[in-house]
Amino acid sequence: MNRYNIRTLLSLALTALIMMAFQNCGKSFQSSSNVLTFESAIRRVNFSLGNIPRGYTTSTDHYIEFSVDNSNADTYCQYLDGDSLPEPCSSPYNLPPLPDGTHGVTLIARDRDSGEDLGYQSVYWTQDTEAPSVDIADPPEDPTNSVKLTSAFMANDASSYVVQYECSINGSSFAPCSPPIDYSVTEGSNTFSIRGRDAAGNLSEVSTHNWEVDLQAPSVNLDSSPATPTTSSSSTISFSSANIDVDSFTCRVNRGNGNVDTENNCMSPFTWSMNLDGPYGITITAEDEAGNVSAAQVFTVVKNARAPIPTIDGNTPSLTTATTLDIAFSPGNDRDIVSVECQLSGEGISSPSFTDCSGMMMFDTTDVISILQHGSYTFTVRATDDTNQVGTVSHTFEVDRIAPVVTIGTETISGQDVSIPFTVDDSEAEVTCTLRNPSNAVINEVDNCASPYTFTTSVSGTHVLTVEATDPAGNLTSVQRGFTIP
Repeated sequence: MNRYNIRTLLSLALTALIMMAFQNCGKSFQSSSNVLTFESAIRRVNFSLGNIPRGYTTSTDHYIEFSVDNSNADTYCQYLDGDSLPEPCSSPYNLPPLPDGTHGVTLIARDRDSGEDLGYQSVYWTQDTEAPSVDIADPPEDPTNSVKLTSAFMANDASSYVVQYECSINGSSFAPCSPPIDYSVTEGSNTFSIRGRDAAGNLSEVSTHNWEVDLQAPSVNLDSSPATPTTSSSSTISFSSANIDVDSFTCRVNRGNGNVDTENNCMSPFTWSMNLDGPYGITITAEDEAGNVSAAQVFTVVKNARAPIPTIDGNTPSLTTATTLDIAFSPGNDRDIVSVECQLSGEGISSPSFTDCSGMMMFDTTDVISILQHGSYTFTVRATDDTNQVGTVSHTFEVDRIAPVVTIGTETISGQDVSIPFTVDDSEAEVTCTLRNPSNAVINEVDNCASPYTFTTSVSGTHVLTVEATDPAGNLTSVQRGFTIP
């Protein structure tokens, strides 16, 4: 039967507590000699250790060689895993197969005669037969347009910890490295490999990432372009790329005044609205899987929904007595005008027709009729823009060269009062009456006078009444009549 004194029990309890602390420290604790030992305060013998398990080891064959410097001492060994008790042992002390993890054995020396404990020696180690695993935490995208390899990696080890990482770029020899790494690579295929070695010396399997560095931008082709200019309220463009690795297209519509619509991942054919007149700039770019962006394809569509607005000089008369006219006009400067035609129709023109007057800013009526006749005329300008929209403007004017007819009737004289009737056949004519005495001096002049013309005079002799009528065109008729005052 095993016999223990109080001192031995306390020592074993202390050893168990230290063992638990070591197990809790786990992978983060090791002595500088890779051997963790605890010696009892009871020191009446000295232990000499030969082969022992040390620190972190991959070995599964464990034995302890020892000796004591007291020939009267018996030795006991206590395996500290679980609830095992001390048992007599001799050197070498062979241990059974053990699972991976932290283990410990306490050697106890006891006086053979008295049974008194003379001292003890504890040995601890960690068995680790499992290689760690190493993962690349954030590998570069495949493909990518970056020539920088910046990556982190992580390891997992069940019984110990990774003490060294080794990296290889594009088949180079493995060399120590630390996360995060920062390497420069070249365009084309690249390979990054990493492995880790734990404290026990186990080497992990190689973790490898292959990727492609692509620095070549794709291209964009315009397969069909919309008509420009156009009157349409929308427009459509078709595009493609010869590069099979194109990931997406981006379409931007510049509507002017800083207004830009952007549609990512646009598809061909692409249609956009055009509500207002003006230019619309379309920009199309392609981006490949590596992130390279193509040169932009730019196309401009001009919307002209309004017809040209030609104008005729506002100073062109509506009523004239002229035999010829020069009429100023403009085809409209806010459009790209492709043709301008002019037409004069009216009295004496049997077959009016439009004729080219492009490049002209003044129309001469003699190009159509040598002398304007009395009657009505219409001058028309027709402008056509590059969208085949037609705008017209017309001006109608009257040529009046017939003067009013003025007739002065017979005067009525009663004493000093005289009344003279007259008629004018143009009701719009302005009429002026002028009376001269026998000395030919003007004694009375009335604008806008009306029939009958009346006056009173005490001067006898021959008087002359002049009636002048001017029509709106400026034609003038002047008629005189003399009469005698007795």
